[in-house]
Amino acid sequence: PPAAPSWAADGGNAMNEVWLALRSAEVFAGLSEKALGLIAGAALLREVPAETILWTQGSPRRALFLILDGSVQISRTRDGKLKPLAIEGR
Repeated sequence: PPAAPSWAADGGNAMNEVWLALRSAEVFAGLSEKALGLIAGAALLREVPAETILWTQGSPRRALFLILDGSVQISRTRDGKLKPLAIEGR
């Protein structure tokens, strides 16, 4: 596999982790190393506490979440009850 970009070698551990995660995600498989670097460079690393709601159905999405560590539960409310649909993550 291709090496991480040069910026990853100068102590950018968090950036390197993002770049590697992007490179391994199927949705980004067709992107060039340069494009992955641009996306990684624009990324904001956040730690999110357990049980945090990232968005709700019908609300506008203003971000893409890439899970580096942990998992996320995707659920839907039906008939007033929360129903889990999937659990994704690492």
